[in-house]
Amino acid sequence: MAGTTNFLQQNPGAANQENDATYAADPLTTGGVGVDDLLPSPWLNKIWFQCTTFICAIAYVIANWGSGFTITDTSLSVLKTNLTNFFTGLQNGAAAIQNAGLSGSRSLQVITSGSPQATPPSSPNIYQNTAALPKLVTVSVDSFNPGGGDGFWGAVFCDATTTPSTLVAMFARVNAGTAPGLPVTWPASVTFLVPAGYYYGITVLGGDTSSNIDIQTWTEWTY
Repeated sequence: MAGTTNFLQQNPGAANQENDATYAADPLTTGGVGVDDLLPSPWLNKIWFQCTTFICAIAYVIANWGSGFTITDTSLSVLKTNLTNFFTGLQNGAAAIQNAGLSGSRSLQVITSGSPQATPPSSPNIYQNTAALPKLVTVSVDSFNPGGGDGFWGAVFCDATTTPSTLVAMFARVNAGTAPGLPVTWPASVTFLVPAGYYYGITVLGGDTSSNIDIQTWTEWTY
């Protein structure tokens, strides 16, 4: 979602202004402005052009980050608040916001036939990243079969629609069988990125033990 900025670039056509070489060698650049010095318009246009170009670019990037910020000169207090929120979000980094897969707050779309990559998830197995920034999701899935870990096959869907159908990742585990030394449970994991505002879900095909497919962990980080 786009934000708002009213910071503009001065003299975008670079008319009547010094080029880089002239500006770098100009005594006003190298020695500063003296008392009662005249300030030629080509030099003024260049310095204003440089400053406003950088400010305009930074304001645009921040305004359009995540779900958007208001970056304008209309209110100093609002500008301070929004800049603080932006940099706080970056500083927080990968702060864990959820690790509740075992509590049932997340669920899989489990199918018993067909292919998971051709079967996007449906409600209630679709979730949305409602945060203003992207989210990193890691999911570990297993098949609980007392006789040995059975194979399964999963597909991750994610896009901007409420019923995501864009395949973004796949994962699988081969049939562990019951051979000596093999674990009874043998999770497989997948990690994927969810942009701000996007919807996501996972479909899993579990062979002859589909009813036993379950989430071992479901962890989400926001930035």
